Amino acid sequence: MITISKASPTDFKMTLLGSEQPGRKISSVTVLPDGSVLVATYDNASRHNTYLYHRDNAGKVRLIYPLKDGEGVGETIGPGILFGNSMFLPEENGHLLELTAEGISQKRELTFSAHATIFKGRPVVFDTRDGEITMWDCLADDSLKFPGSGIVIQSLVIGNTIYAVSVDGDDGECGISGSNGIFMAIKDCFGICKFADRYFCTSGNKILEWTHRFEEVAEMPCEKIMRLHLDADGNLLICGAGPDVLWLAEHKGGNITCRELVRFPSDVAVGGSVFRTCVAGSVKGGIYFGRCQGGDTGELHEIRGASPL
Repeated sequence: MITISKASPTDFKMTLLGSEQPGRKISSVTVLPDGSVLVATYDNASRHNTYLYHRDNAGKVRLIYPLKDGEGVGETIGPGILFGNSMFLPEENGHLLELTAEGISQKRELTFSAHATIFKGRPVVFDTRDGEITMWDCLADDSLKFPGSGIVIQSLVIGNTIYAVSVDGDDGECGISGSNGIFMAIKDCFGICKFADRYFCTSGNKILEWTHRFEEVAEMPCEKIMRLHLDADGNLLICGAGPDVLWLAEHKGGNITCRELVRFPSDVAVGGSVFRTCVAGSVKGGIYFGRCQGGDTGELHEIRGASPL
């Protein structure tokens, strides 16, 4: 089982980065190798007009996407993945975006796309179109079909197989879709990861251990777990919503404990929202936590001193 504990509110220093974003939700937070951060937001009313901001290490924030003046066209931008000197980011109902030292450019057109990753040494992006999930190579036309019909939001590679978490499919379908052609339906599954040599996924506010079956190992005090994030240092960050909470999972002596880092009260039901809370670990020891105050006002917080003791 996983033990959950609370931290003293004086344990961590939390600083709001920049200003709030009224009427705009944060769809992703991505930390770059130099410790600077990319933050994607979108208009909550129209679900379009996506913006991508870059915040450098001096605290300067600038808008880097859309490419031209005016409102963005895409709906949301998912977390980026680094491959060589390029950062690839999926833009829902937009394009695969490539960020380099020369700037940002649009690549393949995408429909329902929110996740990119590395598989077998190649950058890949998931896209759902006409009820079919396809994994595309970011640098070529190679593709692979997956079972299911939802939007892929996270994935995990086990051996030669990649397992993708897909949500909001036909008839509310939600679960884990494998490149081996197997689909496993799991209600409100939003996260998947490997931690402490064990495999975990989520179902609502529950964490399930995945062995030859799915077994509940923890129930988190929130309405829904939005993401499981393994940072570059191997720490597991757990994002909860309703209330908006961030936990740090620690593995010591064969036991896993979850330490609460921050908590924000919320009186807005989570519902089917995919973009309620998001997180990214910083290479400089900080953690960036994005949330939506009141359900539609984006905030980005930096938490320092939250690494395992």
